[in-house]
Amino acid sequence: RSSDGLRTVVIPQGNYKFSEVQTGYQMGRQRKFAGTFILRGGNYFSGTRFQRTASTTYRPNRNLSFGLNYTENEIHLPEGDFTVRQVTINTQVSFSSTLSLTNLIQYDNVSEALGINTRLHWIPEAGRQVFLVFNYGLIDLDKDNTFVSTNSDISMKLNYTFRF
Repeated sequence: RSSDGLRTVVIPQGNYKFSEVQTGYQMGRQRKFAGTFILRGGNYFSGTRFQRTASTTYRPNRNLSFGLNYTENEIHLPEGDFTVRQVTINTQVSFSSTLSLTNLIQYDNVSEALGINTRLHWIPEAGRQVFLVFNYGLIDLDKDNTFVSTNSDISMKLNYTFRF
């Protein structure tokens, strides 16, 4: 469904071959400021896709990381043309070598969905891990910039390695 909600693009069932070419620039991730810029294009279902991606990461110290990513996919199909824009914001806080908190917020203009993911990762000792994950979703169903909640969940994952 287009972002204006007026038209729908349906890709017919079939076999498709994808071939793409990519070029880009990436700075070392160990730097205080890092970034990437990527251009990619080629076959996409029954048409073509041209993708532009730019991202930047700021690490003020070894315990903090802030990232911003923007991806734009310009898609041309016989069934219709559209552009998908996706923005992702992420943060990571390492409280210690055994405890970290990661946040990810993501939005795209076609589904007009906003997703939030927060994960607490704790390693009490080697071979044992605990993950506490919170997910929250919002969507603008009628494309009027009013978001409603679609999902909310919290889960815990425990890993234990048996050694013998």
